Amino acid sequence: MSELNLLDDLWNDVINMAESVQEEKGLWREQPLGLVDFFVELLDERPFPGLQTEMLETVDQILSKDDLPEGHKLKAVTEFAAMWGKGSGKDFIISGIVAYVPYRLNCMYNPQKYFGFGQGEPIDIINLAKNAKQAENVFFTKLKARLKSCKWFKKVDNRPPMAYNEYQEKKDTIVFYNNIRAFSGHSEAGSFEGFNPLVGRICRH
Repeated sequence: MSELNLLDDLWNDVINMAESVQEEKGLWREQPLGLVDFFVELLDERPFPGLQTEMLETVDQILSKDDLPEGHKLKAVTEFAAMWGKGSGKDFIISGIVAYVPYRLNCMYNPQKYFGFGQGEPIDIINLAKNAKQAENVFFTKLKARLKSCKWFKKVDNRPPMAYNEYQEKKDTIVFYNNIRAFSGHSEAGSFEGFNPLVGRICRH
């Protein structure tokens, strides 16, 4: 056997061992907090009792639907609407939920495998606003504020994220570890064909 083949075999053994260790460790590299606890402990924000807290508790169950018993009414839910009045804190709550998604995904060893994406493919979180100004100046500004204030996330500049709690800001994109991306688009632009959306947020006002 040549030295090159021997090195290839050793490298493959290392990869196989790493994959087997990862499988033995299970789904989570870090057990994620629930959504309400994420707001309180990591964002240092306290949602109001009533609609805000109830919505977070419901979304938390939707995101953790594998833990729900068979036949639970939320197990088949794939979308929800926040039909609250002006000034009720919709954007604040939704931006916190959107910040929670990459947190929860990166608490996993392999979110692509869990959700059925191809290995190494991007997982996209898409915000769709009515126009370009709203896309950049309203929701994405709030999302960046949630990430900046979050005790778990760490912002990096001039390089891609290399640790599972890192993220990098670009003009209309936030890039997270594990090839997870958050985009802010608008209905005046073209389609999002070619993206791999897992979570989408649509603003209708």
